[in-house]
Amino acid sequence: MLDRFKHDISYCTFCPKLCRFSCPVTNAEARETVTPTTKLNFMHLIQKNSIPLDSEVADIFYRCAGCLTCRAYCKHRIDVPKVIEEARKIAVESKVHPESLTRHLRTFSEHLNPYGPKLKEKLASLGLESKINASASTLYFIGCTTLFHFSDIATSATKILDRCGVDYAVFSGESLCCGTPALFSGDQKSFKAVAKANAEILNNYDRIVTNCPSCLAALKIKYEEHGVRIKSEILHFTELASEFIKSGRLKINSPFNESAMYHDPCHLAKYFGIHEQPRYILSKLFFPDKIIEFSWNRDKNYCCGGGGLLPVTLPKVSKTITNKRLEEFYEASPDMLVTACPTCERTFHKADPKIKVMDIISLLDEKTKD
Repeated sequence: MLDRFKHDISYCTFCPKLCRFSCPVTNAEARETVTPTTKLNFMHLIQKNSIPLDSEVADIFYRCAGCLTCRAYCKHRIDVPKVIEEARKIAVESKVHPESLTRHLRTFSEHLNPYGPKLKEKLASLGLESKINASASTLYFIGCTTLFHFSDIATSATKILDRCGVDYAVFSGESLCCGTPALFSGDQKSFKAVAKANAEILNNYDRIVTNCPSCLAALKIKYEEHGVRIKSEILHFTELASEFIKSGRLKINSPFNESAMYHDPCHLAKYFGIHEQPRYILSKLFFPDKIIEFSWNRDKNYCCGGGGLLPVTLPKVSKTITNKRLEEFYEASPDMLVTACPTCERTFHKADPKIKVMDIISLLDEKTKD
């Protein structure tokens, strides 16, 4: 089962281990056992049948944010998070996954999303009935986290598409989810089921746009890795919006007079290198001297602490990572923290409700009203 990862596991096992200092979980826990390279060492031993994958060992593989930072700093470009996905799959199949995941796994298995039946109610509340899976060239894939926690972002996104005269539909399927929460938990069976069902709808459109980096990674990368191909062009909303601004289809009225610090979402920056498009949009939304950068930015950014299901399995570690990211924000003291990911926004909101955390789409909507 692990033969296809032989190269990754062996390289990581015998490497000088330069990734340990970049891993947010390692920094939060300050112990060698949870470093990316030690995780691969354990996989090496499991592969050689030297140790069993029991619940104690499986716990180590859930101490990962899936943020890709280890890969960004790895000279060999070893994809540790991808190997971790396989380790979690084996853990779930062997029933040695963390007990904290039991409810999450059951909810996803029953409803094919992590939020249950209320997700469909959220979609209905947006008043987009005429757009649901309608005949159009572009499909807006909202994603479950945006839909459940930040439906205002979805409303802003549709308003922007309307202003730009885009012929679009809004995705709705049995799950209303890309399947990433199942993949991160190790339930690859449910992930593949969601991917196949979604593909039947997605492949009816020329272009798919989403505001969620995790959805983007699933539709553009993870589906294909699991044998499900999406033929459509797939974009993050900031890619589309930046082109609309450049072409004059989207006109920004006047910049905000507040200061902002932009947090790069991990999957957006590291999987796809989408970091200049959000900054171009910000350059139109704010005065140049009002935009502040984190020292860890672009594809060398630092995780918000919300990835890899850490808030479910290891909430204290998750919060430690978030607080580490916010240290620099507090020091710079800008008026708001801006991001382009609903999970990042939710994570920062939960860590410190006093911070003004904004999604870039909401800001764009506010400044492009008719």
